[in-house]
Amino acid sequence: MTGFSFDLSGRVAFVTGASSGLGRRFALILAASGAKVVIGARRIALLETLAGEIVAAGGEALPVELDASFRQALPILETGRFLDERDMPGARTVLRAAALTYV
Repeated sequence: MTGFSFDLSGRVAFVTGASSGLGRRFALILAASGAKVVIGARRIALLETLAGEIVAAGGEALPVELDASFRQALPILETGRFLDERDMPGARTVLRAAALTYV
């Protein structure tokens, strides 16, 4: 990606639908830009493969099997200790939006 760069070091990105398609691509770009990525989808085997690719490239990734529903995803993030407590309000907002728009 010529001419495309930004620094997300010290930030955490949460990507739903990360097992394939645009979600997978977004996760790779965010990780390459320095973000720790929480990658979520229903197909855990594909997420684990993606997490391995991210780690092999020097990044950090946490694969989380989930559908984009608030009740399932939030407890995983809270107990996983991947997010700093100050980031939890934002994570709750994102997950609520995903749960409301999930079809």
